[in-house]
Amino acid sequence: MVSLDVLLLRIVLAESYVERWKSGAILLSSMLVAYNRKCKYTLRMTKLHSGKVAAEDDFVEENEEPLADDPVLEE
Repeated sequence: MVSLDVLLLRIVLAESYVERWKSGAILLSSMLVAYNRKCKYTLRMTKLHSGKVAAEDDFVEENEEPLADDPVLEE
């Protein structure tokens, strides 16, 4: 049987992992927004979260229309 202290420690560690993951995702999203403002070839948010390595075809020209399923970060 697992003691109460061990269970509480596991809960605290799990909560801290979730907080680190959320703050990391927020940081990546803000870095993507800053990158897209400065660069000619923009990256899509869906490519960031897909887990795949981006190919040359994944870059989008600034004058291209955004896809309907892409989230809008700013207006």
